[in-house]
Amino acid sequence: MRANAHRRVVVMLLALGLVTAACGAGDDTSGAPSPGAATTTSSAASTTTTTFPVDITPAPEKPTPTTTTTAPPASAGSLPPGVDPRDNARVQVAIADLAAMLGVDESTIEVVAWEEVVWSDGAIGCPQPGMSYTQALVDGTRIVLDHDGTRYDYHSGGSRDPFYCANPE
Repeated sequence: MRANAHRRVVVMLLALGLVTAACGAGDDTSGAPSPGAATTTSSAASTTTTTFPVDITPAPEKPTPTTTTTAPPASAGSLPPGVDPRDNARVQVAIADLAAMLGVDESTIEVVAWEEVVWSDGAIGCPQPGMSYTQALVDGTRIVLDHDGTRYDYHSGGSRDPFYCANPE
């Protein structure tokens, strides 16, 4: 009777080993154990376990397909050479708005920077307290104007015309 009980245990262990092996086999048809896998051989007399080393080298980071950029601070050299930014419709809208806001002639306003940007969200680089914005990339324009040594930031994005941004991000 005791030999019969041992036989049942051995059969159950073998069945459990087969089920475990079948569940962990996946698509690997090479027959080689996967890294970190342990193989166990059982018999009524002894159990032997062999463990294979695990590769812990981190996978290299994959490059990001698109880069989200927020407009950097303005610099006097950010205008492309030979390009008159006043020919751009959005720059013209910004100049007209600033001239009206300050009550000055448009010719007294200098374009310091003008660039196409991709804003990181619907705030278009000019978030307002208490507002929530879409979390999507928005193509737009960043324009920096100067009048008498004071700089004024104008942002646009999507179909929105340039607007004055008192606290740009």
